[in-house]
Amino acid sequence: MQPLAALVFAALLLGETITRWKVCALLLGFIGVVLIATGASGGDGSNSLFGAALALVSSLSAAGGSIMFKKLRPEQNVIALTGWQMIVGSLPLIGSSFLFERQLTVRWTLVFIGILLALALVGSALTTVL
Repeated sequence: MQPLAALVFAALLLGETITRWKVCALLLGFIGVVLIATGASGGDGSNSLFGAALALVSSLSAAGGSIMFKKLRPEQNVIALTGWQMIVGSLPLIGSSFLFERQLTVRWTLVFIGILLALALVGSALTTVL
């Protein structure tokens, strides 16, 4: 959902043009999101709706942050700025985890560590450098 929102935000806030190819990508992406969301909506009603709402807000926030970052065109080191974004963004997550997830514990299995490293290295570090 984030790339779709970024495309729309870029057109609205940065004046970027939406070409025919971008419209096709937007439509195909939206259809994909709808198909995934309807397939994953087999949850227990209120929790699955709340989770979907949180995921939507997260995607919209990330897209907004990307567009804001592009609009500001910082002169400083992009890697350092991205690091600060992650640190500042993690503070509310840490606070809410202490409030709402007291009974949950993290099981540090090899699979968990592998997924965590993949998200950190590929999903964050590599995409920032590229």
